[in-house]
Amino acid sequence: MIINVVAQGDPDMTPIRYSFQQDNVFTTSVSNTRDLLNQGHKININQAILLLADTVVNLVRSGHNKANIQQSICSLIRPEQVMIGVPEMTRHLEFDIGSDYTIAICKPIPCDNTTDIEHRYSHTQGGRHAKKV
Repeated sequence: MIINVVAQGDPDMTPIRYSFQQDNVFTTSVSNTRDLLNQGHKININQAILLLADTVVNLVRSGHNKANIQQSICSLIRPEQVMIGVPEMTRHLEFDIGSDYTIAICKPIPCDNTTDIEHRYSHTQGGRHAKKV
């Protein structure tokens, strides 16, 4: 089965397009991404999209309706589990599964507010360059 995903961040950004084939490589990559999250690591946009795509496919196969899928997806990954910028780059996702099923999901990873993003950045990066008074 082919899974196509279009990720749109801000309206002025070019969408990112992904195409996955559900095979052993896909399954292994999903498993490795889940392991990273279980170990407390942050995942990047590619890993987040992979995990979201796998979850959408599994929910569709289980017969869930679109409203239930959207609700499940939006609680799958928390902002603190991803690298900075991932929630903002995935504000709107469109999944085409096979040739007969499409679902659009808005804000699958809740965005922190700007102040919180700046805090996350300054906490991880700014400490190296801060001068002691």
